[in-house]
Amino acid sequence: MSRSLREAPKSVEVRVADRLSALRREQGHTLRQLAQQCSLSESYLSRIENHKAAINIANLICVAVVLGVLIAVFFEDNLTERPISVC
Repeated sequence: MSRSLREAPKSVEVRVADRLSALRREQGHTLRQLAQQCSLSESYLSRIENHKAAINIANLICVAVVLGVLIAVFFEDNLTERPISVC
């Protein structure tokens, strides 16, 4: 069975949302803290992390700055192959 039938690649939106959630949790930020630092609503960030909304590039840049990572980190295919770059 081909890889595409067994495991479909995640969409960019899902990959970004999953990465955002993972990085936020790893760094110990709550949704509320991250939302406040980026002037976003907690519910908006929750909807992003739960694949109910997509984040725009301006908000993603703010999230990257607050989390201290390069924006490219959100788009990488596999974090285990490349270390996260911290600003």
